[in-house]
Amino acid sequence: MHDADNPKEFAHAIIRVNGLYVLQLRDDIPGIAYPGQWSLFGGALDPQEEPEAGVRREITEELDIRPAGWRFLWRVDQYSEFWQREARHWFFEVDATLEWPSHTVQEGQGAGLFRSDELPGDLVPLARVAIERHAR
Repeated sequence: MHDADNPKEFAHAIIRVNGLYVLQLRDDIPGIAYPGQWSLFGGALDPQEEPEAGVRREITEELDIRPAGWRFLWRVDQYSEFWQREARHWFFEVDATLEWPSHTVQEGQGAGLFRSDELPGDLVPLARVAIERHAR
């Protein structure tokens, strides 16, 4: 089967710290989706990678923390204008309150903690929808 026939898969982390949502300020570089905007941590799955393994890997790579107690929330399939193909998004949640003091941002311009009713205006649309859905 041709690669374009299979959805590109992503795992996203809804991380909470003391009840606040953790967001990543994405790098502001050409060639990436939504440069310079806020988003959830996470990213593309490697070929044959299970979604939960992928989200754990991404959070280790991006924040250098290993929170326990991951929980699958939902999956969203939609067409990606950026990738010009179907995309499958897996969403997981975890509380990283205990691990947060030792985090180090390894990818992106930074991390921020936000209340669900005070999200940044330049938040990636899919991340906004996910947080609003989670907050309900």
